[in-house]
Amino acid sequence: MTGFRTKNIESGGFGSILKKARQKQKFTLEAIETETTVRRKYLKAFEEEKFQDLPDSVYAAGYLKKYCDFLAVPSDMILEEFKNAQTFKKNQSDMINPKKINDIKFIFTPRILFIAGISMSAMIFLGYIWFQFKLFTSAPPLTIITPYDQALVTEESINISGLTDEGAKLTINNEPIRIDESGKFETEIKLQDGLNKIEVVSENKVKKQSKKTLTVLARLK
Repeated sequence: MTGFRTKNIESGGFGSILKKARQKQKFTLEAIETETTVRRKYLKAFEEEKFQDLPDSVYAAGYLKKYCDFLAVPSDMILEEFKNAQTFKKNQSDMINPKKINDIKFIFTPRILFIAGISMSAMIFLGYIWFQFKLFTSAPPLTIITPYDQALVTEESINISGLTDEGAKLTINNEPIRIDESGKFETEIKLQDGLNKIEVVSENKVKKQSKKTLTVLARLK
């Protein structure tokens, strides 16, 4: 893809808009997964607006923008619809059915308070141990939003953006890149005529790495 096309937003939720755009262009979810590297289950979750099947909001927004760009639909409007729908769903799930609270009585005895305190301390300790274990055994997440692999461009430079851990060390072709407080990164690199290999590496404090390699074909002549 050498550029983005602008399409009118149809009526309906953002999921319906994405599905109609995909079907109109005769793409399958499997084909889009291959082209964008966004997992098929996330693409399906966007179309069906199943927020419980999506990752954390920051990563989900990145994947959604990538999907919008691929289908050439206005990502700003879709992302706004996504955020509004997500907030609405959360408010619905937070609603509590009316109950006769006065009919429920809790009797707190010293024994119950003691057991509750011990249980809470144990949970906090186990949570800390699990967090440390994950820290030392897991590589940082790394998502490339733009460009997609095997992109064809005619410009002398290309914009690279994505998401990773905010505390990670990021390099692109061995050059250090700044990461903001939310884990986002963005930079522009020069291209040579022909096939360009771009290697993106995210490394955490214990040297665990995630690596993505992209190829970009530049036709400058």
